Amino acid sequence: MSVLWGARNIVKKPYFSRLCECLFRAATAQAIRPPNNKPVVRAIHLSDLFRMADQKDVKDMTEKDWREKLTPDQFYICRQRGTEPAYRGRWVNHKAKGTYTCIACGADLFSSEHKFVSNCGWPSFFMALGTVDGDESHSSIIRKEDSSHGMIRTEVCCKKVN
Repeated sequence: MSVLWGARNIVKKPYFSRLCECLFRAATAQAIRPPNNKPVVRAIHLSDLFRMADQKDVKDMTEKDWREKLTPDQFYICRQRGTEPAYRGRWVNHKAKGTYTCIACGADLFSSEHKFVSNCGWPSFFMALGTVDGDESHSSIIRKEDSSHGMIRTEVCCKKVN
């Protein structure tokens, strides 16, 4: 008999049952796997390189520069520490695979593989890109405690733009 951990009460399963379950999981995982199984690569176009070369360093940008670069909503959220209304942002129910980047500087912040449904009204991720064994020092994010609006919550910001 084998022991399955994770439940409050220990559940025991016979060996044959566990073997069947493993075979079933392996068979279904094989069926779902994409046929080419190639890594996803984000393309950078030549026009993007020229645009990036013309951009100022984010630390040298003035508020006027930010207003020209960002939409009014993006400026409010990124520069004035605003927030969009819950359940109204375009990324809450976004399901496509890819990388979530900082709108201001383009830094890679989160992978769609780390996104989960938290029912809080905003996109939620259980890990930032660059996190190693729970250490976010190599990631592109910083966490700040936010006690506005009568509650304590964690605000996640881009390290480069802050």
